[in-house]
Amino acid sequence: MAFTPDFKYDIFISYAHDDNTAPKDKDGWVDRFHAELEAWLARRFGRNQLQIWRDQQEIRGNTVFDERIQQAINESALFLALLSPNYQHSEYCQKELDWFYQHARTSQLGLTVARESRLFNLLLRNIPPTAWPKELSGTSGFPLHDAPPTSTELYDATDPNSPEFIRQVRKIVDAIEETLKLFPRQVINPTPPEAEKRIKIFLADVPDTLDEVREQLAADLKTAPVEILDYVPPPMAYNDHENRLRETVQTADLTVHLLDELPGRKIIDHKTSTYPWHQTEIALELETPQLIWVPRRLDFKSIKSKLYADFLTELANKAHRGKEYHFIREPETQLSEVIRQKIDEIQSRQRPVQLSSGVLVDTHSVDQRYAYRLANLLTEQGVNTEFTKESRNRALNLKLFEENIQYVQHLVIVFGEVTPNWVLGRLKKTVQILANQFEQSSLQNCWVLLTPPKKAWQPLFNLPGWFHIIYLDNSQSSEISPEVLQPLLDCCQERGRT
Repeated sequence: MAFTPDFKYDIFISYAHDDNTAPKDKDGWVDRFHAELEAWLARRFGRNQLQIWRDQQEIRGNTVFDERIQQAINESALFLALLSPNYQHSEYCQKELDWFYQHARTSQLGLTVARESRLFNLLLRNIPPTAWPKELSGTSGFPLHDAPPTSTELYDATDPNSPEFIRQVRKIVDAIEETLKLFPRQVINPTPPEAEKRIKIFLADVPDTLDEVREQLAADLKTAPVEILDYVPPPMAYNDHENRLRETVQTADLTVHLLDELPGRKIIDHKTSTYPWHQTEIALELETPQLIWVPRRLDFKSIKSKLYADFLTELANKAHRGKEYHFIREPETQLSEVIRQKIDEIQSRQRPVQLSSGVLVDTHSVDQRYAYRLANLLTEQGVNTEFTKESRNRALNLKLFEENIQYVQHLVIVFGEVTPNWVLGRLKKTVQILANQFEQSSLQNCWVLLTPPKKAWQPLFNLPGWFHIIYLDNSQSSEISPEVLQPLLDCCQERGRT
């Protein structure tokens, strides 16, 4: 099932088969790109949550090629064109691009969603914009080549083994994630047995300087599964305002406060407090998750009111009342994305646990190709397997790791090219989680899968004696050996029989 409603596939990859040629028993360039893309997206959305269509068969004389391809194109939310001279010279590639363009532009949704194009122009060679197909004009291309910025000479596609290739793919993944989340989340005539619970967000009152920011944020969130609560409407008397505010915040799943150098409108019967300021303070006293945003440019020292400046300084230093909350200074353009990430986090807590007897694979991005292979091998053996969810927000990544680990019996950390300090940090975090949630956690074993390059690993980790780590040494081979995984498989199978 696709992530995007009303589509069978989330992504259609259109490419020239000549760009995927490789020696016998070796993966071609497009194969490597597809694998890397799929691995990244699996960590963003979860395994098997996205559907990607790519034609991997050679054209046969008895294949009704046009109908098969066209049907897949019509049922795809996004279209990725891997543009190269081979692509431009391929009649079939041009047909695929034209089919998607014509079908999308005449559909109810259109070629764009919230101003983002459903067509992705991925440049395998540095072809100048003047030579792009007309369907791709107006799009911003994503480079997948190694050409210098000002070069007019055609360069080759980036080496899939290089760090630059990973950086280029990650930018594409970021854009795909952002665009897919902009698609309407409600099917036009929905018939699911249980509709997903809508997240209730309380948007607090703001200073006049942030009225437009608040209105734009509310508009951006209309495509998300949220219900924006009617904010407590000033002017109201102090006591009436506080009573109404507490009642509203307690029904919310998240409160959002936008603050600036101005404290906002004063409460009508209170000399010092303002509505935005007071709403932030009261929300800090309650258990509802809270997100507080101030502009990146704001200098607290320039604020005229010392009391208000001290209040913001305490918030920024996480020194206010001891409550856990998110204080952010992201650009206004990224505010809705940060809140969407928070919405995803809240939804993940509310969804029923699916991995109570499974394996969670945890990995750094540099080792995710091995993590993806590992997950596939475990799944083939009937083991319920998932990745630690990955977010562009680094602070949120640790939070997601903490939440994921509560519901699994086996944690596998992949240790390949990542630094030993990163692995040690994940192990220490696991110890901390187990110590804090000793009775609630279902974690039985922690495994470290060693992948190339070969390393001296045992002396690296100095952890409590009660924390048992099982090492699986696959560091001498680029292929994951079934024999190396056998202890893990035995534990999973033994657990399944009890």
